[in-house]
Amino acid sequence: NFGLKPNIGLQVRKLDRKGKKSDGPVLRSCQEQVIPRCFSTTEDFFREKKIQTKLEPWKIPAGMSPEEATKQLTELIESYPPGHDGVDAGGFRLLQTLPTYLYGQFASFIGLISDVEFAVMENGDVQVRSALRSMAPDAFGNVQTPPDSLLNAKRLNWFSERLRKMGWAAPEITEQTHPEYFAENMKAGLKTVGLEFMPEREEDGKPEYW
Repeated sequence: NFGLKPNIGLQVRKLDRKGKKSDGPVLRSCQEQVIPRCFSTTEDFFREKKIQTKLEPWKIPAGMSPEEATKQLTELIESYPPGHDGVDAGGFRLLQTLPTYLYGQFASFIGLISDVEFAVMENGDVQVRSALRSMAPDAFGNVQTPPDSLLNAKRLNWFSERLRKMGWAAPEITEQTHPEYFAENMKAGLKTVGLEFMPEREEDGKPEYW
């Protein structure tokens, strides 16, 4: 797998350089990612360049327990079609399925890994994080990670569209909600991660990374 292992899960996290911490456990932010390849419901206080990464928490339907919501979300993830809209053609796997927390890895056609997390809280909020990993350093120690070709937006939008039909509040990621993310990807020409590495013929098959 390309990239570095993530710092995942719900934790009390540092929110600024002065040591301020979150009020309770939260997922990791997109801290210090100056390239548009991450979304998180935890605000990024470390950014050196203004790239929009913040998502509003999703919300489960009224009357549904966090455990029921997590089960519904698990079933939806298991139905996810790799390669839809030119992303995640390398497949995916769920690595942690806890009563109110899910963690999975999604792979592009060339094996770039995205870490995706969902945490359903007692108040009905759903913390979300979807982030393309940094690529491994080259022989000179340089890390050259491209923009994500909109794959994080496309992936989360696939889930949120279906969850809204189930009564969830899960806003779509659009050029209106995150203009800088879309602008930076367009400036980069949507290269490298997604579309151009899709197999052109059905008989080419799908790569297996796990």
